Amino acid sequence: MPEQAPIPHPSNVTTLASCEIHNRPLELICYTHRIRICTSCALFGEHKPCEIKPEEEVIKEITLRTELLIEIYELVEGTKSSYNDHTEIENLYESYKKRKVTLRQKVQDTFKSLVNELKRKEERTLDILESNYNKVEQYFNEVRDTNSGIFQETEVWLNNTQEKMDIFNSSTDPNYVAFEMLEDPNPSNDIVRVGEGLLERLH
Repeated sequence: MPEQAPIPHPSNVTTLASCEIHNRPLELICYTHRIRICTSCALFGEHKPCEIKPEEEVIKEITLRTELLIEIYELVEGTKSSYNDHTEIENLYESYKKRKVTLRQKVQDTFKSLVNELKRKEERTLDILESNYNKVEQYFNEVRDTNSGIFQETEVWLNNTQEKMDIFNSSTDPNYVAFEMLEDPNPSNDIVRVGEGLLERLH
């Protein structure tokens, strides 16, 4: 991941953009609409009923959430890589298949010398075993499908997060505010919450 660029601070900005309506510095943030506004917009304009925050507070929130996002990104990326090795699952499956053959042969040998009644029991027992084998194989298939699905979701999240972080780190605009790093009211659209969910599922 590229090195994080310093976040512009209001005290480091020599000239703030001005409000087109009131011709005053855009030194506040309308948290509801996620835009810069001036004090007149906040007190008398259309943003009066909105949630208003000082720019410094918003930038601090963005900084903290960005740092959290970086940590989640690194954990998700590291945990994802460990899933690429399916050796343990495949070894377990091979052991299961050998055990299946052994049990089948044992059942057949046990019933070989018995009379017709015992022969019927043999066939019934084999049917039960086959049903259980199918359930176990279905379990292995479900595990493989689940791993494939979460890999795709993880890859999409990593790519989207990398794009947002690249934009965040490469911006040279002193008036740029990374509103996309703020908490989204919809949890499914909040990049941090989605990352936390992926991390929990991977673990």
